[in-house]
Amino acid sequence: MKEIKSEDEIYIWYGNCASEMCGMMYALELLKNKSENLHFINVSDLIYKYSSGIYVPRAVAELPPEKLGDYIKLAKRIDKNEQEEILKQWKALKNENSQLRIFKEGKVISVSEDYFDVDILKSITKEGLKYLSNYKEAIEFWNNREKDEDIAFINDTKNQGRMEERIEIAKKLMDVLDIKIISEKTGLSEEKIKNL
Repeated sequence: MKEIKSEDEIYIWYGNCASEMCGMMYALELLKNKSENLHFINVSDLIYKYSSGIYVPRAVAELPPEKLGDYIKLAKRIDKNEQEEILKQWKALKNENSQLRIFKEGKVISVSEDYFDVDILKSITKEGLKYLSNYKEAIEFWNNREKDEDIAFINDTKNQGRMEERIEIAKKLMDVLDIKIISEKTGLSEEKIKNL
């Protein structure tokens, strides 16, 4: 970093995923006032058509090496105003100090640690439980969760107004988990679950 001169051309590569966006913002913070010639290359801006469909890389590591030249053409010079706006976003993310960040609607946002819980519950199947190291451990985990955490999870789900989604989750879990646990995790009454 010490050897960077103000006239050097600097290219920061990233994709549309939270880790690379955060990396890009951090790099920009380190490069602040180092060079007038900063360029961004967002690898997610180029869509490739293949015989099997289309492909949009979400991260630099997903690029086929033979296509790197195509991406150089995407380089976009970043002016001071854009740099300041990105650094402002980065400062806000750092101040939030969140354990989990996601890329959503074109930007990185902080989310609660249970953000993916509903999606995880939707994907649980009897077949999938075979791959757990110990079925009893999984049940104990769900039984021993703190009540405050359960209440917060249920309230979040209720607030999101996803009744149909919760019913679908409950139906999937009927052969896998106890009705009481399903009730606790979905916010549906035990009676309602019995009638599904």
